[in-house]
Amino acid sequence: MNNGTFKLNGTVFHVAPGYKYKTQDVISFVNWLLDGVGNANLVSDLLAVLGGSFVPKLRGLDAVAQRRGMNPQTARDTFLEKVFDENPKLVVINTDSASAPKWAENMKEGERLDTTK
Repeated sequence: MNNGTFKLNGTVFHVAPGYKYKTQDVISFVNWLLDGVGNANLVSDLLAVLGGSFVPKLRGLDAVAQRRGMNPQTARDTFLEKVFDENPKLVVINTDSASAPKWAENMKEGERLDTTK
């Protein structure tokens, strides 16, 4: 953790603060999704199915926001909150994976990034 992020054998080892997303106000989020056309019964039914702790898929939220002409980051900031864990987590990233972040893919073998700055 104190020595930063490094890449070894196509794998990046990165210590990052762990977090989870939490929906700030599920009722407002559902109303936004329904674009204001949902009646009270529909909203109530959806909340009963989704539950009070529902968190949307980030890519789905981004896609809906973009389709509506909204900046995806604005949608995330409006409806979601990051709740950080007390202890950082070791993240192991396979750089050959399709879901690997670009910064990890672009690291050179044996390279170390100082994340303490």
